[in-house]
Amino acid sequence: MNPLNSPHIPPQAKANMSMDERFLQKLQEHVLQNLQVEDYSVEDLAQEVAFSRSHLYRKLQSLTGLSISQFIRKVRLEKAYELLQDEVATISEIAYSVGFGSSTYFSKCFHEEYGFPPGELKKRPASEQNPNSKVTLAVKPNANSAIEALHPGSSGELIEELFRSLIPFKPSLEKFVIIDEEEGESLDPRLLAYQTIKCFPWPLGVELRRLFSASFKQVSEERYHQSLKTLRKTLRFCSFLMIAELLELIQNKGQLESLKGKGKAISDAIMRMADPDFLFLFNALSTPLRENESLFIPELCELNDPVLNRELEAWLDMLEEADNLDLAIRCQTVDQSLNLILKKVGFLARYRLVNISEIQVLKNKFQEAEYEHHYHFLNAVDADFKAHAEKLHQFADSQSVLLMSSIRETKHFLNLSPFLVDTYDSVKSLQGASSRRDVFLLQSVDKDRLYFEGSDLNRTEDLSSERHFPIWMNAFRKSIQLLNTL
Repeated sequence: MNPLNSPHIPPQAKANMSMDERFLQKLQEHVLQNLQVEDYSVEDLAQEVAFSRSHLYRKLQSLTGLSISQFIRKVRLEKAYELLQDEVATISEIAYSVGFGSSTYFSKCFHEEYGFPPGELKKRPASEQNPNSKVTLAVKPNANSAIEALHPGSSGELIEELFRSLIPFKPSLEKFVIIDEEEGESLDPRLLAYQTIKCFPWPLGVELRRLFSASFKQVSEERYHQSLKTLRKTLRFCSFLMIAELLELIQNKGQLESLKGKGKAISDAIMRMADPDFLFLFNALSTPLRENESLFIPELCELNDPVLNRELEAWLDMLEEADNLDLAIRCQTVDQSLNLILKKVGFLARYRLVNISEIQVLKNKFQEAEYEHHYHFLNAVDADFKAHAEKLHQFADSQSVLLMSSIRETKHFLNLSPFLVDTYDSVKSLQGASSRRDVFLLQSVDKDRLYFEGSDLNRTEDLSSERHFPIWMNAFRKSIQLLNTL
């Protein structure tokens, strides 16, 4: 008897189970009790049985050869198989009833598991519909299968999930997931990946482009370090968004009573920029930002989320024990946190990252002055950033990296300099020089030097020779001074 295929086991049979079989039965019962909860997570299941996520992962791997995510999905699919046999509802209704948010994704997973689409189950011979012919969750003491990757390079799963998280913020993306399943159409992960990368600002988009590449299909040290780098960049980028919002509130006399006396701790965290500092900034700044209605990015407040906090704390714990952990466990921990934070920041699809390199004043007789803004769009799939000129009646900040909801609304933007800088102007003025165009994210601070991270792998840039470095350094000092006034 397979314990995982028999939710209601007679007491006598249950008594004859081994401890491992009873443990697996308990896990399955927890998943079945939360079957309709689409976002029932690895962390949720681990909490149900009072295990750490890494401990539960190791236990399941040794018993079944499955990761926790694979286990949850397999329980969902086996329940769906039973419901399809009984013809209790349509395929879409059954998909949603067992916790799949997309009938397309459900059909894909079902086909991968059983070798045929769900619509063909009742058409198959009765002998092939026998539940015993299913791939079961039998105990496999010596199983050595690899971790199920949430990683996009190994499947389209994360790509589709991430893409769908962008649609509420950019409805025009909906057209890319409209398909006719009855005509055999399916989603193209490559197209979804391309559109996803375009929605993210260049510092994050360039890392996603690497993650979505075929070279990261398998668990490897290279993949682990790329996922880790993408996670750290995402956390740093979001922290800088929150700091930029906070600086605007300080200058505009916003409601910041809850931050009184915390300015030094916040500025110290920025100066260090160690991994725990990002979690500190998320927790410290979310409440005061939520108290102000004038935020440019109101969605930032949602980053102080209990589930995300637990994932990031687990990630920080993993880093401390990284040398003693199996590579697959390290990859899974980083991927889980990365998956969650990327879907949390789907709101970035609503905004455009730009550099206004120049603003020209145009004034003719009998006409009001116009300001021609020379934009460079920093959301791109490659480093060939598109340029665009727009004549407007008001002007925004120039020679700065801005986040804007519309390039025509020059009164509404968030200035991210000096935390993000664009070297376009320096390259333009140094024709033939070794300087190169890139968008850089502040990485570390050392006395009077700011060090940045561009799109090159594992490379920190000293931009002190750049033409605008004195402006960036002055802006950084002013930012720290403002924070210290809290």
